[in-house]
Amino acid sequence: MRIRVEPRAVELMRKYADPDGVRLFDVYRRLSREPGGAGVDMYTVHAALDHSGGRMAITETYVVRDWRPIWDANRAVLDLFDWSSLQLNELW
Repeated sequence: MRIRVEPRAVELMRKYADPDGVRLFDVYRRLSREPGGAGVDMYTVHAALDHSGGRMAITETYVVRDWRPIWDANRAVLDLFDWSSLQLNELW
């Protein structure tokens, strides 16, 4: 799996680190209570989480994945956050 960390996400990664160390982020607590969403379809979420198996397991070994839809989905999720308190304007 390839992961591209958007520059503006670095500060959020620090800000939302899970203080208990159980998960990388504590955002799962916040997002589980948020209404709405980023408009990302379930297949893209499935692919972004690098879930595999099922009917496409063998096909995945022959195809070079286009990561752009996943990167776009990540950006859509990042756009849900309020960035006003962070000094990240130069990264937008």
